[in-house]
Amino acid sequence: MATPHENQNDAEQKKQAKKEEKRQRKKESKPKYQKKIKRQHAQKNQQAAERFAQTHHGLLSLNRFNALILHLFLTPVMTLIYYPLNRYVFLPLLRDGQPYISTNGETIDHYFSASSLAWVVGAVLSILTLILSVRRALGIERMGRRVLYLIMCLYVTLLTFFLFLNFSLWI
Repeated sequence: MATPHENQNDAEQKKQAKKEEKRQRKKESKPKYQKKIKRQHAQKNQQAAERFAQTHHGLLSLNRFNALILHLFLTPVMTLIYYPLNRYVFLPLLRDGQPYISTNGETIDHYFSASSLAWVVGAVLSILTLILSVRRALGIERMGRRVLYLIMCLYVTLLTFFLFLNFSLWI
């Protein structure tokens, strides 16, 4: 007859056998090339870190975050450049669209004035900004974020267009 001590040993041996069997099943379920896979993941992580170090050189580097908003500054920067150009070059050349009297006493109409040029330049800048916005939006994977980003870009583009016209036509 088996003693309680032997029964306890048998139970422990059964537990050990089950644990060993479980370990064996785990080993069999793991991929054969686990070390190779770990090495490949380490290489990918290292390459990603190197790419980040190469492309990230401060505030104006085009990483995936500031590339989304950097083109939105196109129109405000061009406004700062265009205002003095309009004031001191285009306005004396093209006038402000008002007819004027020449030295012969004839009334001369300006069909294309400095204000017309401001409208054209503002429209071109806004279209360029929207094209760049759509190109950047294609890189956004989630549809909700893409739509939200495009609405924000459209709002900013319209706002900067009207500000551009306000400053350009402010004579």
